[in-house]
Amino acid sequence: MSGRSPALPRAAARPVRAHSPLGARAARRGGRALSAPKVLESERALVDTARMRCRLCRNEMVYVHGHAACVAGGCPMRGANQAECCDGETIEQCPLPTSDVAAGSSLGRVEEWTLPRIREVIGTAPLAAIAGEARALLGADLDPGHDFEHALRVALFTMRLGEGAFEARLGVAAALLHDVVNVPKNHPDRAKASEKSAEVADGLLAREGYSAGERRLVCEAIRDHSYSRGAVPTSTLGRCLQDADRLEALGVLGVFRTISTGTRLGGRYFHAEDPWAEGRSLDDKAFSVDHFFVKLFKLAATMTTPAGRAVALRRTERMRAMLADLGEELGVPFREPH
Repeated sequence: MSGRSPALPRAAARPVRAHSPLGARAARRGGRALSAPKVLESERALVDTARMRCRLCRNEMVYVHGHAACVAGGCPMRGANQAECCDGETIEQCPLPTSDVAAGSSLGRVEEWTLPRIREVIGTAPLAAIAGEARALLGADLDPGHDFEHALRVALFTMRLGEGAFEARLGVAAALLHDVVNVPKNHPDRAKASEKSAEVADGLLAREGYSAGERRLVCEAIRDHSYSRGAVPTSTLGRCLQDADRLEALGVLGVFRTISTGTRLGGRYFHAEDPWAEGRSLDDKAFSVDHFFVKLFKLAATMTTPAGRAVALRRTERMRAMLADLGEELGVPFREPH
């Protein structure tokens, strides 16, 4: 069999919408809507699906409904749009996809961000000293949902979601220090925890030679990451840190943390007679399962990065499936409260 990709069907030319990538180029040429250009052989190599790989799992992508998408089973980005040609263009009408999926993209580094690599990175200066301080500060906390391992996982996804937009010395430092002051969830000063963590982080970063601008960027990201603070980060680092931290509340880890936290606060797993709150008000302080409906199932909508949102949606569906299994075990079919 030849190593060449099969020929792709050519779409009929049509006017290009002004808000599409091609439409934007048309607008810059004086506002005329141009017909889709012919794809040159040199350009075809850029959009050949055999050259386009998912930004997370790095498997080859295909075009689905006019956009590049991963179809690998189990990938958090499965089905999510990963190219700019997302408003109906075919491969022929959007010949130059965004650089994040084109061959040779800087995103080729994304697959390298694994937990072992994070552990390797924190062994180098200046992160080694910061990791040591974070480990000491977080080691005294008995909450397994906010320990040093949590910080490492947040570092992993901060770097994955950032897709090379910031250096590891900034992204990993922000993740390591984002929870160094952990105020219990039932404490009245809970909303101030991220501010206090940012204050501690500023001093540690200054001691390790970070510039004023770097400290400001990292500390703002730490300050605004907290759910209880209710802030929307303005920097790419801040958005990635916030999404990475919220992803920890979803999926299998999210289930572990929900039950662990609920038990530590004196709650029960679920209401024995009405687990799905069909005839009562939700109370996630008393029943851990209620927390899925009060907060966790709403988190995906708060994600500010496309990749973070895709991962969050997939993890949310896993949790819904788990609750459906619980309903079967209890003999009370799962019904999500509205």
